[in-house]
Amino acid sequence: MKIEILLKRIKILVDIPVCENQNQKRKPIKNELRNQIITKQKGKCWICQSNMSSPFLHHIIPYDESVEKNLVALCFDCHQWITKVLHYYKKYKRPMARHFMYY
Repeated sequence: MKIEILLKRIKILVDIPVCENQNQKRKPIKNELRNQIITKQKGKCWICQSNMSSPFLHHIIPYDESVEKNLVALCFDCHQWITKVLHYYKKYKRPMARHFMYY
C-alpha cells in the first residue's frame, strides 16, 4: 500500500469530530453486517492492509450508529492504536477495554 493512502486513512480516523453524546448506547453489530464489512475489505485491515485473523469493527464516528458507512474492520494492532489516540488525545470518555492497557 502506498504511504499516502495509509496516511489519508489514519487522518480520517483521527480527525473525526468530538461526539457530544458519549453516554449513548449503541445497538450491537449484527453478524450479517460484520461479515459484510469484512468481506468487502477482503479480510484485510482498513489501515495497514494486513490479513486479519480476528478483525475488530471500529466506528469511524465514535458513539454513532452501527451502520455500514460508519464501520471499518481493523486488525488488533491498528484498533489498539487508533483507540488510544482517540482516548488520550481526543479525550473520549468511554472507558477502554482492559486489554488496551497492556499494549
